[in-house]
Amino acid sequence: MSSLGPEPLEENFTAQDFAACLPGKSKRSIKSVLLDQTIIAGVGNIYADESLFISRIKPDRLVSSLTGNEIDKLHLAIRTCMQQSIADGGSTMKDYVDSEGLRGEYLDLHAYVFNRAGHPCRICGTDIRKVKVAGRGTHFCHNCQK
Repeated sequence: MSSLGPEPLEENFTAQDFAACLPGKSKRSIKSVLLDQTIIAGVGNIYADESLFISRIKPDRLVSSLTGNEIDKLHLAIRTCMQQSIADGGSTMKDYVDSEGLRGEYLDLHAYVFNRAGHPCRICGTDIRKVKVAGRGTHFCHNCQK
């Protein structure tokens, strides 16, 4: 547990704290950094893709290319996305149900890009693309995310 990064939903985890966690001069993609649990804990593939979409950042962008404003937007997007998912019971993709037999509804109700390759973007209508970034399937809108 001591090797894990900070939890993004902690009340006192500010945008400044998030910026301080990011390896500023890194040549790594922002997607790979978000998936690195030693940098920030709990952001998995779904929430990385969704948060990057919400903040309009292309997943293969280098961390070193992000502006302070983009980092602030990403911090807020991560927190918003994860809080919404908790409120919706999670993000069921296959057969998971909670103790009351209910499926998580986040993907059905709120997902913009994850698992939507080939479908139109809910914002601009451009087809959602799926590529590999950091060895993981990565969903994004080429038009909305620069």
